[in-house]
Amino acid sequence: KEITKQVNKIKSSFIELTLEIVSSSQPEIHEAFFENFSKLAFALGPEFTEEGLVPHIIAALNTITSRYASLKELEKILGLLSVDTVDNIFKPILEECMFDSNEMIVLQSLRNIVKGVQLKKMTMGDISQLIKKFLPLVIHPNIWIRDEVTELICLVINDMDLVDFYVNLRPSLQK
Repeated sequence: KEITKQVNKIKSSFIELTLEIVSSSQPEIHEAFFENFSKLAFALGPEFTEEGLVPHIIAALNTITSRYASLKELEKILGLLSVDTVDNIFKPILEECMFDSNEMIVLQSLRNIVKGVQLKKMTMGDISQLIKKFLPLVIHPNIWIRDEVTELICLVINDMDLVDFYVNLRPSLQK
C-alpha cells in the first residue's frame, strides 16, 4: 500500500514536470521532449501512457510548432494505446491534419492512419468513410503522399468483404 502511494506521488509529479516541458515557450525543449516521447511511453507502460502522456501529445498536436514532431512520435506509440483512444481521440485529429498545408504533416498523418489500420486500432467502417475524404490525395504531387494513400486503400480493401467493397468503396474509386 505504501509503495502504491509512492508510485502515485511520483506519477503525479512526473505529470506536472511533463506539463511544464510541454507548456515551455522554447521549441528546442518541445523537440527534445517529443524525440524521446516514445521511449518514455514504453518505459512507463500503456496505462500510464494513456492517462499521463496522451493529453500532452494531444495538446502538442493542436499547436503548430510541435505538430510534426508529435505526429512522428505518435506513430511509434500507437501499439500502446487502446482502440478507444486511437479511434475516438486520435483519428479525428489525424483527419484534421490530413488537410494541413504542410506536406510533411499530411504524410505523417497518413502514416499514423496506416499504422492504426495495420494494428487494428481503427474501425474499418470509419476507415472506408475516411478513404472517401482523402481519395483526392491519390493524385497529390508528392509521391510519398500518393504511396501512403495507395497503401491505406490496399489495406482497407484487403480487410473488406466483397459486398462492402462494391457498395461503399468502389463507386468512390471509379470517380
